[in-house]
Amino acid sequence: MHLSLSIKTSSILCKGVSSLEEQLQWAKQDLKLSDDLPFGKLSHIPMMQARRMSKATSLACESFLTVLETHSVDAAVFLSEHGELERSHKILDAINQNQNISPTDFSMSVHNVAAGLSTILSQKNIEVSSISAGQDGLFQALFEIMVLLESGAENVLLVAFDGNIPEFYHNYGVHDEPTYAMTMLFEKGNDWQINFKNCSTESAIAIPLPIQLAHAYLSTQQGFTLKGVNQLSTWECNV
Repeated sequence: MHLSLSIKTSSILCKGVSSLEEQLQWAKQDLKLSDDLPFGKLSHIPMMQARRMSKATSLACESFLTVLETHSVDAAVFLSEHGELERSHKILDAINQNQNISPTDFSMSVHNVAAGLSTILSQKNIEVSSISAGQDGLFQALFEIMVLLESGAENVLLVAFDGNIPEFYHNYGVHDEPTYAMTMLFEKGNDWQINFKNCSTESAIAIPLPIQLAHAYLSTQQGFTLKGVNQLSTWECNV
């Protein structure tokens, strides 16, 4: 499988990394995430809305709204391996203990809540997809982006995000995730040649592929490989 795409802009929000200066400084260093530093302030989301959101969803919405400040967006693909799993766990735990379910947890527990809230806050009537495809989800999102571009979209924004996994699931083989949100705005072009191959990886991926992609792009690498569980992709820059 082969894709040709161009990238207009990219960003990442995580602990200790929010401003453009912090992102570029993070990209110059070896790839790692901090657990000690705080998250940056949210400047695009009303406080009452932000208080109802999970941290991952608030970062996704913030990232989405930040891109819209400087770029027009025709379509968006929201990618999350676990979505609102923490809220779902709260609901199940409340049921198990015969307690009332929080209306907020119930209404905000669906996987596409970040996509819905982002379009509501931005008041943008654009086509939006939500994808969950395990640790290889980035590759599925890229295929979706290519379909949208071939269907007439001038550009498509990828918003990849995830948050902490409740400890209950750790005993069932679900690995913990850093809380982050990354964006990458794609358009038709030949700036990047992306080739896919099948592979097999027995261990979980330590750092999510979207974070690896953002780090490689922001550090201006001209070529790199992203290895997932069942696929790997090689990226070559032509500019």
